[in-house]
Amino acid sequence: MRIKKISAKFEYEIASITAGSFSSDNFEKLILLFESEIKQVYFTESSEVNLIRVIHAMLDKLFFLNECLKYPHYVEILTVIAANSNYLTDIIVVNPEYFYWIVNPTTLNNRLNYNELKKRTTDSLSLYNSFKAKLHYLKSIKRRELLRIGLRDIYSKVCVQDTTEELSVLSSVLSAELFDLCLKEILHKYGISNLRSHYCLISLGKLGGSELNYSSDIDLVLFYDKETKIGNKKFFSEILSETVMLFLNSSSGLDGGILYRIDFRLRPDGRNAPICGSMKEYLNYYENRGENWERQMLLKAGYLAGSKSLYKKFIKYLTPFIYPSILSCSPREQILKMKNDIERKNSEQENIKLLPGGIRDIEFAVQALQLLNGGKIHEIRDGNTLNVIKQLYDSALLAKDEETILTEAYLFYRRIEHYLQLMNDRQTHIIPEEGELLEKMSYYLGFKSSKTFKEFVTSTRKEIRTIYNSILMDDESSLAKANQTKKIKFKDRIRANNDLQFLTDGKGITGSRTFDSKSIESFNKIELSLIDYLATSSDPDKELSNFVRIIKQSAFSSIWYNELIDKTFFNYLMTICEYSQYSIDLVAENKSMRDFLLNRKVFMKIPDNELSGMETGFILFYFSVQIIIGFIDPVNASHKLSAVISSKMNAIINNYSNQFDWEKDYFVASFGSLGSSTLTFYSDFDIVFIARNTVKHQNIDKQFQELLSILKSKLNPFTIDCRLRPEGESSQLVWDIKSANEYFKNRARVWEYQALTKISFVSGNKHLFNSFTKSAIASGERFGKDEIKQELIKMRNKIAVKLRAGMIDSFDFKKSEGALNDIDFSLQYYFLNDTDLFTRSVGTSMIDKFELLREKIVKRDLSLLIEGFKFYKSVEIFNQLIFNVSVSKVYLDDNKTKTISAIMKLGTIKEFKSALKTHSSNVKSIYSKIIN
Repeated sequence: MRIKKISAKFEYEIASITAGSFSSDNFEKLILLFESEIKQVYFTESSEVNLIRVIHAMLDKLFFLNECLKYPHYVEILTVIAANSNYLTDIIVVNPEYFYWIVNPTTLNNRLNYNELKKRTTDSLSLYNSFKAKLHYLKSIKRRELLRIGLRDIYSKVCVQDTTEELSVLSSVLSAELFDLCLKEILHKYGISNLRSHYCLISLGKLGGSELNYSSDIDLVLFYDKETKIGNKKFFSEILSETVMLFLNSSSGLDGGILYRIDFRLRPDGRNAPICGSMKEYLNYYENRGENWERQMLLKAGYLAGSKSLYKKFIKYLTPFIYPSILSCSPREQILKMKNDIERKNSEQENIKLLPGGIRDIEFAVQALQLLNGGKIHEIRDGNTLNVIKQLYDSALLAKDEETILTEAYLFYRRIEHYLQLMNDRQTHIIPEEGELLEKMSYYLGFKSSKTFKEFVTSTRKEIRTIYNSILMDDESSLAKANQTKKIKFKDRIRANNDLQFLTDGKGITGSRTFDSKSIESFNKIELSLIDYLATSSDPDKELSNFVRIIKQSAFSSIWYNELIDKTFFNYLMTICEYSQYSIDLVAENKSMRDFLLNRKVFMKIPDNELSGMETGFILFYFSVQIIIGFIDPVNASHKLSAVISSKMNAIINNYSNQFDWEKDYFVASFGSLGSSTLTFYSDFDIVFIARNTVKHQNIDKQFQELLSILKSKLNPFTIDCRLRPEGESSQLVWDIKSANEYFKNRARVWEYQALTKISFVSGNKHLFNSFTKSAIASGERFGKDEIKQELIKMRNKIAVKLRAGMIDSFDFKKSEGALNDIDFSLQYYFLNDTDLFTRSVGTSMIDKFELLREKIVKRDLSLLIEGFKFYKSVEIFNQLIFNVSVSKVYLDDNKTKTISAIMKLGTIKEFKSALKTHSSNVKSIYSKIIN
C-alpha cells in the first residue's frame, strides 16, 4: 500500500542518530525533506525499510544526514532507489561509499565508452597480483557500474537504447577481461608462454546485439584457427577447454556475487559437443547441417574476445549461410514453430517476453524479415532490434505505422523488463497479477492505475500480434496449427508441451537437440494432422505420450514421419496410440515389432499357419492391432487367437517329441479359455500330459518337465500350468491313461467334470485323447442331477460377486452375478447331465457349445446367453487392450469406462451401464431358471 508520510518508526530511527546534534528545526526540516520526496514516488513500507537500511549502512550516519540537509538531491536520489530497486539498495548497503560517488552529477551524467572502460579496467587489474583479487575487482566494477546505470535509468529516465548499450559495454569488457585472465591462469599452470594459434570468443543473443538486460544470460561460442600442440604438453583445444571451465566457475561463483550467467550450449551440436572447435569444423557444420534456427541465432553474432581478424574471417565465410540469396525453404514456418513451442510452455504466465504479442513476437518477426531479405539488402544485416526495425522501414519492408508500433512497443516492453529486473536482480519477465510490485511499476511507467497499465499492455500485445501474423502467418495451415493446439484438452499441459517439443525437434528433458533438419522438415508435414487428431481424442495426454514413445525408440524419426504422411497409416497408428496401451507397450521397446508396424504387415490378413510360426509377442501384437483397428471383432479374434496358439503349441511339442521314442503314446490337452477357444491377452493355459505305457517310457516325466519349460519360454507372456491334472499340482506331471481313467471313475469331483466341458486336443495321439475323454465323461454318470445342481450352486456362490444396488460401483464381467461364470455354469449343467451331449461338446468352441444346446434351451434364452457372452468377452478384451490390465473388473463411474463405451460404440457411460444391467439381468434370470 502506498504511503505519503513517513512512519513514527522512521522518525525514531532518525532521531536516535541525530539526538544532541540536530536542532529541532533541522530535524523537522530533514523529516519534511524526506516526506516531500516520498510523495513523488510510489512509496511503501518496504521502501521505507530500504531507506533505513541505507542510512544504517553509512559509516558516519550523522555526517550523511547532515549532507542530506546540505544537498537535498541526496534525499531525492536515495528515495528513488529505495522505492524502485531493492537490488540497487543492496549494492549501496554492501558498498555505502558508492553513494557519494554516484550522487556526483559528473558521474551520473557519464556514459560508458568501450575503449575507455577497457583501458581503465586493464590498467587497474595490473595492480593486483592474485587471480582471486582480480576476479573480485571485476565483480566490484560490475556492482558500481550497475548502480550508476540503474540510477540513470530510474532517476534520470534515460532512453532504453542508452541503458542496453551501457549494459552491453559493461558485460563485454568484464567478460573479455575475465576470459583473458582465465587463459593466462591456465597457461601459467602448464608453464606455457607462447601461443601460435588464435582463438575467438563471440557473443550471441542480447549481448551480441548490444541490447543486454540487467539480468540477461550471456550466450557465447568459442572457436580457434587451428589445432596445435603447445610445447609438447597440451593441445590448444585442451587449453581453451580448461579456460572455459575456469571462466564458467569464476563468473558464476557466489564469492563476491555472480559476474554473469554464461552459456555455451548454442555451439554446433550443442551440449553434447566439445566446448570449442576449429573454425573449419564450425563452418563445415553450418554449411552441411546448419538449420534455420541457427541462421536466426547468428543474426546477433558479435565479437567479444580473442582475435578480431579471426572473427571477421568467420563472419565473412558465414554471411552466405546467414543471409542466403536464395532460400531452399522459407524460415517462416520454423520460426513460427519455435514461437508456438515457447507459447505452449508459458501460456499460463503474464510473461512479457514470451507471450503472444510480447518481445519475442517483435524479435521473431524482425528476424524473419532479415532472413528473407538479408541476402539482397545489406543494410538490414544488424544484430540490434531497434536498428533493424528502422532499416526495415527504410528498405520498404515495413510500413510507417508498423515501424512506429514495433519501436514503441519494444521500448515499452524493455522498460517493463528493466524495472522488474532492477527491483530484485532476478531474471524475470513476468508481470505480477496484483500486489505492490505491479502498483509501483504502473506508477513509475506513468499510468494512473495498474488496471490502465494492464489494459495498455493488452492493446499493445494485440497490435504486435497483428504485425507478427502478417509477417509469419503466411498460410492457413500455420494459423490453424497455432489455434488448434490451444484447443487440445491436455490434463498435464507441461508434459504434453515437452512431448510436442520432442516430436518437433528431438529436444528431450535435457534440452539437447537430437533431430536433424530432415526429421524436423518431415514432422512439419504431419504436425497439423497430429494436432487435429489430438483435439478430438478421448485422452490426448495418453495418445501423445504413446506416439512419442514410438518415435523416441526409432533410430530415424524422419522415416516414421514420412511414412505417416499416408493418411490411412497415420489414422491407424493414432487409433492404436489412443485405444491400445497393450499394443504400445509391446511395440515401443521392440525394434522388430516396430518394423512389423512400419511395413504395414500388421494391418494385412495373415494366414493362420504363417501366424503360428511367429513369436508369441508378434502374434499378440497382430491380434491386438486387428481388433483395435476394427478388422476383426473381439469374439472372433479370441477364437482365431486360440487356434493359432494351439497350432503353435502343437508344433513346439512335435518338434520336441521327435527326439524321443514315444511312439505317439501320449497326448497333450488344454482346458479353460484355450480349450474353449476363448483365449484373451491375459489368459492362463491349463494343460495336462497323459501317456500310455509310462513304465515303458521311464524318463517321460523328466522329459515332459523339460517340454513344459520350453512351452513356458516359447509361449511367454502366457502363463502355463498343469494344476487341473488328476490330484492337482502335488501329483506327478505325466499321468498314465489307465490311472487317469481310474481317477475319474472313482475319485473325480463335479468341479473336475466342469473343467472337462472345456477340454480340447492339442497334440499327440488323437485316438488316445478321444478314448480318455469318452471314458472320463462316462464316469460322470455316477452323479445324479440333484448332486450336480447342488455342487454347481455351491461353486457358483463361492466365487460370485453380488452387485451393489444400482450398479454404481464396479462390475466383474467374470464373477459378478449375471456375468460370464453364470453363462458357463448354465451350459455346464446341461453337459454334465447328458453324456452324449457332453461327449459331442469335447473340443468345440463356446459358440459351438451354444449351438449344441439349441434343443435344450428356449430359443430366446439361448439368444440372450449368446449376446451376453459376446458382450462380456468384448468388454474383457477391450479392457485388456485399452489399459493393458489383466483384471476382470470395470469401475462404472471411472473415465476409463467412457473409453470402453466409445470403442464399443455404446456412447456414454450411462448407456454402457444400461447395456451391462440388461445383460446381467438376462443372464442371471436364465441361470436361475436352469439351475434353480
